[in-house]
Amino acid sequence: MSLVSLNRQRGTCKKNIAKCTNFLNTFQLSNDENADFIILNNKLSTVKEIIEELSQLKYSYFKLPDDADFKDALEVIIDLQEETQELEVRIQIILSQFKKSNSTNNNEIIKNKIKLPDLPLPTFSGKFQEFELFKTQFKNVIVNNHSLNNTQKLCYLRSALKNDASLILSDQDSFESLMETLINRYENKRALVDIHITEMLSMPKIQSENPVQLRFLIDTVRSHLRSLKNLRMDLNVLSDAILLHMLNSKIDRESQRQFQLNLKTTEVPSLQDFFSFLETRCIQLESIRKTDFDTKKRKEFVRNNHTCKRCLSPNHINNCPSSHSCIKCRSNNVNSMHNVLLCETKTPFIKEKIVSTLGSEKVLQPSNEKLTFEPNSRAIALASTQRSVAWGSEKGLHPTAVIYVNGHQGRLNLRCVFDSGSESSFLTLHAAERLGLDKIKTEFTVQGLNNSSAKINYLARASVSNSDGTFNLNVNMFLTTEIIKIHPSK
Repeated sequence: MSLVSLNRQRGTCKKNIAKCTNFLNTFQLSNDENADFIILNNKLSTVKEIIEELSQLKYSYFKLPDDADFKDALEVIIDLQEETQELEVRIQIILSQFKKSNSTNNNEIIKNKIKLPDLPLPTFSGKFQEFELFKTQFKNVIVNNHSLNNTQKLCYLRSALKNDASLILSDQDSFESLMETLINRYENKRALVDIHITEMLSMPKIQSENPVQLRFLIDTVRSHLRSLKNLRMDLNVLSDAILLHMLNSKIDRESQRQFQLNLKTTEVPSLQDFFSFLETRCIQLESIRKTDFDTKKRKEFVRNNHTCKRCLSPNHINNCPSSHSCIKCRSNNVNSMHNVLLCETKTPFIKEKIVSTLGSEKVLQPSNEKLTFEPNSRAIALASTQRSVAWGSEKGLHPTAVIYVNGHQGRLNLRCVFDSGSESSFLTLHAAERLGLDKIKTEFTVQGLNNSSAKINYLARASVSNSDGTFNLNVNMFLTTEIIKIHPSK
């Protein structure tokens, strides 16, 4: 083939490359992805054919005689090859987007083929606060299902009504009339607001530091507030203050005290601040409970490894030479012959501090530690040690009872002595300290037999109740180190 023929063929390739370049510069995707994909694929095949043709043309130039001048022609062919390779890359980039889109669609199709569990039919039992959710679910599942006729929808609706809601059913109902009756009966905004507010106000008071009950309080109140917000009953500063005051009265006394200590200014805290405090409080109490669980694990380790409960030594189990004992159990007069790490008693050792003396008696200053008390379950009645009269019985007895005394640090189960000849009520300083009662300074003298007297320096006020709380009485009691030492022999 002559140089002229090769140059003419090179010109044809150059025109074809110009057409492909112009096509890509003006190409725009249409709404028909399949048509675009086919056109681009055809254009890519054309570009590949031009690349192959340029390679053969280049080879033909090399077969010309040595005296032929084709140096400039080769440089043009090399430039055309680079241009066609760029065209190929541009087309492949556009096609790759189609492939990615098709891959995504295929994945979605595969995912949609996963078998999901059947949706249960929503039911309604007649509670106002549940109707809006039932109506929405029933509408999405049944009403908007165009494959069902009204007779089928009526059957589904009748089967969804339970308990009180089923009382409005009638044999003459159509689907539209029954749904309208339900809406007229249960779509009552005023009743819903009353229900949510009543349930928040009637929540029971938390008596002890219990993280489960605190979380239940938080979740329940927040649920009611969300429902009220959906009814367009938004909170404001005044409602926040009222709700905070109400909820603060529902939590235990120690949490109330901690919340007050947590406040840094005299400004009224927000309801969100109160919820944040309660959530932190729950975390703290749950951590304390975990520590109690760790104590049980330590006891199990000691038991399984046959180590000493007192000094934790593995060399002996009994006859421990150590003189140490549990400081928590000492104050309760219970068995303290074990290591404090194995103690499950909630009562810490009470440190006594003498603030004044009356003869040889100690007056105790209450600590800020939280205390609990386990009373002696054995019934005790007071008695004299000698015969009261020559012809009487051997022992004169006072009636006693188990009562509950409430203080800042909890509730104590105490033995009470009834003395019909006494004009005042008395409580030991030890019990007052455990209860965390506020002691009032006073000067009082108690007269007894043979004109004996005792000075009283403190007075306290406490609430006394029976076991089920049906009886409550506020009592002013004089505090003394000891009421009586004499106990019955049996």
